[in-house]
Amino acid sequence: DKRKINTDADYITGMDDSHHMLSAMKTNAWLGQMNAEKYVLQLIAANQVSTLASYINATGIPVKDMAWFKTRQADKPWFVLVYGLYGDIESARAATVLLPEQAKSLNPWPRKMGEIQIIME
Repeated sequence: DKRKINTDADYITGMDDSHHMLSAMKTNAWLGQMNAEKYVLQLIAANQVSTLASYINATGIPVKDMAWFKTRQADKPWFVLVYGLYGDIESARAATVLLPEQAKSLNPWPRKMGEIQIIME
């Protein structure tokens, strides 16, 4: 398989052009350095990283405003896309109204950075 996730190096290699956008995004290194008390909006989670790329293309949200990480769900790889960085949960909730309609339809929800830092691989 040409697709290989290299979480240690914080980039994706061997993927087609639609996946290269993910290689430019913030990942574990950035997420790990953030204050554990801050919040992000979880936009989508999927068992294939290609689903994140499709979501980004469909919504048009700038990649500079997002980060992604890998975790495990039912002992299988799980890829999560998050947006923004907020000082509190109320600010994160309020930011949902600024998202494109396609993103709002999946009900993004605030997630505490400390929780992400615990579960990311």
